[in-house]
Amino acid sequence: MIFAKFGILGDAIIYLMRGLAQLMTHICAVFSSAHGALISLGYGFAGVIISLMTISLAVMLIIKMKHKVLILLPPTVAVAAFIICLSLYNGANAERLTLTYRAENSNEMIVMSERSSAAVIDISSGAY
Repeated sequence: MIFAKFGILGDAIIYLMRGLAQLMTHICAVFSSAHGALISLGYGFAGVIISLMTISLAVMLIIKMKHKVLILLPPTVAVAAFIICLSLYNGANAERLTLTYRAENSNEMIVMSERSSAAVIDISSGAY
């Protein structure tokens, strides 16, 4: 609506903006489909890392720096912190996943359990 008064130039700008938005969406889809690319914010350390990165990035954007490439430092440190925290967390809290196959007559199921959680998958007719 902002560019509606500019005629063909406005149409070109809108077309370019739409193309950039689609490109960004496609790039995000490619990266998010990679294994381990999405991190749950349910971890206690996730909020702390994201908050510290946001604050430090805002400070670096406000101050006038001689070397502009340093603006990449907070996101880089945040990624490194996530890698370290996730590897330590997963190493300390790793539990064995057990799979149990059970069959009675024509009814079959698989029970998956880890710690105190369990899931039952019915692989038969569903009558059991």
